[in-house]
Amino acid sequence: MVQLQAQVAAGAQAVQIFESWLGELGREDLEEFCFPYLARIAEAVRPTGVPRILFSTGTSTHLEKLAGLGYDVLSVDWRIPMDEARARARGVALQGNLDSTLLLGPDRSSWSGPRRCSGRPGRSPDTSSTSATASSRRRRRRT
Repeated sequence: MVQLQAQVAAGAQAVQIFESWLGELGREDLEEFCFPYLARIAEAVRPTGVPRILFSTGTSTHLEKLAGLGYDVLSVDWRIPMDEARARARGVALQGNLDSTLLLGPDRSSWSGPRRCSGRPGRSPDTSSTSATASSRRRRRRT
């Protein structure tokens, strides 16, 4: 926590906690060994005023609990449709939802994922997907 606070003091405009193995744990272990500490981190960074982002994979079955930990943004992976994630993770912004391996496919098929993501979030202004990144890459290719 001190390290995150120091990073903000040095100019970081957001903090992101990476817990890419979180989805490998069962609910009981998450609730006992992870969620309390993730909540403490979010609370410790709150006074800095920067957005707090929680990145995890394989955690779509825990979205309601994750949304209550105190982060401003949750990352969601490709295992859940964005509109379903939006309905379950109230009060937080969402990012992600694209299977990045799609970008390794042939040019035509590689853009179906970003298009699907950008069409599903709904009208919530606090939803972000990787479609903006995909659009900027597509524009760069044309020039």
